[in-house]
Amino acid sequence: MDCVKTENKLILAHKTENGLEQTITEHLHNTAAFAEKFASHFNAGEYGYAAAMMHDIGKYADLFQARLNGSKITFEHSSAGAYELFSMKTTPSILLSYCVAGHHGGLPDGGAMDDHADMPTLCGKFKRQKPRIHEYQKYKADIDLHQILPKELPDFDVRCRDTFTISLFIRMIFSSLVDADYLDTENFMSSGTVNRRCGESLESLDEKLSYYLKRFDHPTKDIHHIRNDVLNKCLACSNEKRNIFRLTVPTGGGKTISSLAFALRHAIANDMQRIIYVIPYTSIITQTVATFQDVFGKRNVFGHYSTASYNDSNEEMSNLRQTAENWDIPIVVTTNVQFFESLFAAKPSRCRKLHNIANSVIVFDEVQMLPTNYLSPCARTIAELYANYHCSAVLCTATQPSIEDCFPRKIAIHDVYPDAKKLFEKLKRVTYKNDGFLHNEEIKEHLNKESQVLCIVNSRKTARELYESLGTEGRYYLSTYMYPAHIQRVLNHIRLQLQDEKKPSCKVVSTCLVEAGVDMDFPTVYREYAGLDSMIQAGGRCNREGKSDPDVSVVHIFESENMRKRLRSEMTQSMEAALNVISMYDDISSPEAIHAYFNLLYRIRGNLDKKDILEKLNNISIPFATVAKDFKLIESSTKSVLIPLEDEAIQISDFIQSGIWNRDLLRKAGSYCVGLFDHEWNALHASGCLYVDNQFPDIAVLHDVSVYSDETGITIPSLGIGVFIE
Repeated sequence: MDCVKTENKLILAHKTENGLEQTITEHLHNTAAFAEKFASHFNAGEYGYAAAMMHDIGKYADLFQARLNGSKITFEHSSAGAYELFSMKTTPSILLSYCVAGHHGGLPDGGAMDDHADMPTLCGKFKRQKPRIHEYQKYKADIDLHQILPKELPDFDVRCRDTFTISLFIRMIFSSLVDADYLDTENFMSSGTVNRRCGESLESLDEKLSYYLKRFDHPTKDIHHIRNDVLNKCLACSNEKRNIFRLTVPTGGGKTISSLAFALRHAIANDMQRIIYVIPYTSIITQTVATFQDVFGKRNVFGHYSTASYNDSNEEMSNLRQTAENWDIPIVVTTNVQFFESLFAAKPSRCRKLHNIANSVIVFDEVQMLPTNYLSPCARTIAELYANYHCSAVLCTATQPSIEDCFPRKIAIHDVYPDAKKLFEKLKRVTYKNDGFLHNEEIKEHLNKESQVLCIVNSRKTARELYESLGTEGRYYLSTYMYPAHIQRVLNHIRLQLQDEKKPSCKVVSTCLVEAGVDMDFPTVYREYAGLDSMIQAGGRCNREGKSDPDVSVVHIFESENMRKRLRSEMTQSMEAALNVISMYDDISSPEAIHAYFNLLYRIRGNLDKKDILEKLNNISIPFATVAKDFKLIESSTKSVLIPLEDEAIQISDFIQSGIWNRDLLRKAGSYCVGLFDHEWNALHASGCLYVDNQFPDIAVLHDVSVYSDETGITIPSLGIGVFIE
């Protein structure tokens, strides 16, 4: 599509300090070509084109042109196109007006027609713009709005066709527009030297996968035969048409590689463009990214999470850093928080990547970790991506939650592995033993009797107390009071200890950060009462390779002193539901027990949409900015403290204290930062342990490194005494 005329070539869109100029017609034409291409992935190319053609018509105003030449007078150019679109009074034009209005500041709330001109809503923007419409009317010499405007809505799937559908569609068009706008502006500013594309074709990756899978061709152990069976079932199912799939595989069954193999072959079979692998914790994402990069190479796999770092020193890493904005790479590994909060976001930087989710296979690893407070809007979004954006979703876990009722009616889930119950029986490797209440002295006595044992507890305080009670030989502590690079170093040391044929002492006390996705194999595990899924995931660290009889590979579940006082209310609900199920089932890891647990938990929780996100989006005036603020999967805010103990961390610390800040520096810093709640951060700050730059209050440098232990991480001072605060 090309409806740009050429009368206004001298009107500029951009001008650089060294005198380079880009005309408005060139910028609109280039941006529209990008946006049309992006939106065509979900059959809305004409919407992307129209949004891009109208997004900068405010730059036709003489005041904006004067600003490019140094004037200090401002002109709100993004509202001009939005006003013109809204004035057309068609459904497509009203939807597009949101996108154009927000392409710099973010999608606004719709507001009401009686909003004042100083309000940030869409209606408020129109009140500000109306008296100034004459200032940019030159655009009509170049653009025929009637000709480029879509005439009707896309043909949405009947199972997902309501106001929520419209809200996601607007975000997807918005994403296509802002990514296109950024790309053309980057190309102009760099004189066309920006190279955005990273990675190879999916067919090329399939060749790499086939080579990697050859290592499993000649299994020698029962566990390897079972894993091969899971892999083969996944490959056989990959030719199915797009759908929502369920892959239920017990821990140790090889579901990571099998789910990846399914996703790649399924994407190729259905002409899809990428794989997005969604993981609950940043603490386990590094291991998954490393595994995938081992199969496909670094240039084909992108990990988007808070501790990721991409050095600009070479072109490949520079491309990956830029890919963080728009996910233009074959395989993306990200977190629940990054994935879902982006889909409910309003800011251009968060929404820019959304159009690249379309036509993808999305694997939700450990799907039971989707937060129950937002389960309904998350499930509805998964359904929308399947129904209207050509996606397939894979709900992947050992403890499959009962979320079918959260999907719209008539959307069925297809099982990748047809007989999960039989698979659970084959992969039974542990016995769960309910020890009931144990005094701390009893727990310490049990742990000290074992040579190699893992103990997982709910609080960092309990973990510290138990760790300090162990003998000094071969003991390890893990918690989020340690920075990620430190945690990874300790995990590597633990794995080496466990693989040593001499069976040296290895006693680990940890919080829950090790119970999902961390590959460790202990003969005995202790797990403090928690949700049933957490206790079963902890069991996945016991007899993982099936070398011992299940009867002697025991996972002890127990209640410790003061445990209930230290639990948050949500954790208490999970634990109570779990204890109820434990009393009814002999094998708590059976599919029947797991299904009963989640049904009971969801009844106890009641509201699976805590902030009423679905209700807010069921409104003809869509409150985008409000929903973006409300939809926070992690609601307890933390502040980061950089621990300058390793060479790179010390260098970053020096930069920060010199007032040097940039995005790549902050990404690198993530590997050396500990996240603290406000009361913990305040205690450290009050004790004089932190360097804080008031311009950047959410990150500080640990000035007094004596409060950080190489064994146990950071200690929070309180009243002059070194204690652990939860």
